[in-house]
Amino acid sequence: MSVPLPVKPINSYTGLLKCGNCGCCFVAKNRYWVNKPVRIEYTCNGYHRYGKEYCTAHRIDEFTLVRLINEELSLIKSQAEKNWHSIEKDVKKWVSQKSNVEKMINDMEIRIKNLDLEIENILMERINDKENRKIYDSMLLKRREEKLECAAKIADVKNIDATIKRRKNDFNQSIGLIDDIIADGGISNTHLRMLIDEIVIDETENGLSISIIINAKFATHIDIYGENGKVEGKYFEMVVGGMG
Repeated sequence: MSVPLPVKPINSYTGLLKCGNCGCCFVAKNRYWVNKPVRIEYTCNGYHRYGKEYCTAHRIDEFTLVRLINEELSLIKSQAEKNWHSIEKDVKKWVSQKSNVEKMINDMEIRIKNLDLEIENILMERINDKENRKIYDSMLLKRREEKLECAAKIADVKNIDATIKRRKNDFNQSIGLIDDIIADGGISNTHLRMLIDEIVIDETENGLSISIIINAKFATHIDIYGENGKVEGKYFEMVVGGMG
């Protein structure tokens, strides 16, 4: 009779935490105390595997990470709402500066012409070097994708009303997603990986610096922690695609 294997607990932040000092990931460890619930801590894997000569023993517990992500959601929602209200004014103000618009369009058109020349040269090289066809295919794909991005930027400037409507819709979707997460009472593993690109943890002379890098049209947020464990500094920047 076979014995079923024990179910391994899901550590929500595995794969998201990165050491800013040595570049290694963080690994989850369970900490046990008498008459107290198990606490999950994440420790730099560079230190865990190679010792203090490689990195330092900095760690962070899951309760702290949950609190930081919840605070992040509130910040993102607040900033997204502010951006939603300012999009139309900001875009129209930028477009009213004719010299900026003309320069942007001119730069993009020149870049498209240069990309066409690069694509033509790569095609000729691919004909003469069939053994490395996959490398040339990859180079062609990147340049064709950049051409589409340049053309999209030009279209954005030339069709301001549609651009404003699309950007507002993007922010509405972001705000709606955050509202759904808050309504559920907590962030699921699926939403966590949808929102978070990575969390970089540095150990400084004064304590930990925690950088939460958000996916898509969200934000980068850095907390600076002192020796007493309190936040001594914050950096928050909304990531919104610019016109240029």
